[in-house]
Amino acid sequence: MLEALIQLLILLVVLAVIFYIAKLAATHFGVPPIIVQLIGLILGLVFLLAALRAFGPSIGIRVP
Repeated sequence: MLEALIQLLILLVVLAVIFYIAKLAATHFGVPPIIVQLIGLILGLVFLLAALRAFGPSIGIRVP
């Protein structure tokens, strides 16, 4: 359990750094703000999937 939390924390820091760099690059090159929001959304979904994989049960239909 502690291993999973540490891995998620490291992943969160890496994704935050990627988002920060992408945001700086987007403002430097004049990219529209919607693209920055999409990048943030995609990185957030990556983190959510990693958290679900670490803690959540398998998602699917269970037939009795």
